[in-house]
Amino acid sequence: MSRLPFATTVFGRPGWAMPLALALVAGSGLTSCALSEVYLGCEGKPLTNVAVADVVGTYTGHPRGELTLSENGTLSVADWMDDPDHDAVGNITTYPTLPTTGKGTWKLERDPFDKGWMEVDVKFELQDGGSMSMSLHITGTKQQPKLHNVLGDPDECDEMLLTKHS
Repeated sequence: MSRLPFATTVFGRPGWAMPLALALVAGSGLTSCALSEVYLGCEGKPLTNVAVADVVGTYTGHPRGELTLSENGTLSVADWMDDPDHDAVGNITTYPTLPTTGKGTWKLERDPFDKGWMEVDVKFELQDGGSMSMSLHITGTKQQPKLHNVLGDPDECDEMLLTKHS
């Protein structure tokens, strides 16, 4: 029997310990579920256990242009659009109008914040003098991977989608 008059014993612990533990677990799960639901709603199911050979190739898509990932960790971009402009709440208002080219590097990593996601981290210099870096989540299949990056408000699914075509 518990020495605390207001607590009963459940499995040798005070009666309030189990509800407290359940509340903490449930509360922490809500936060991670909400983040996963944003990604799953926009991007689809994560592609896991991906190798470098699976993602090497040329990708195209809106609104960026073309991204080519080489096996040696280098990349090139063509007809690449710079970051879009956003309003105060994160909605995309305009896309830049002058595409450019560039070169850089990439690496395949597991997302540090959500271990279920694999991502391609890219960094490159643009011909017009700008530079970019971003993490692209991987979905699709190993034969037809897709690369995603949220551009604006995740709730609005404003995203860049690049699909591998060679």
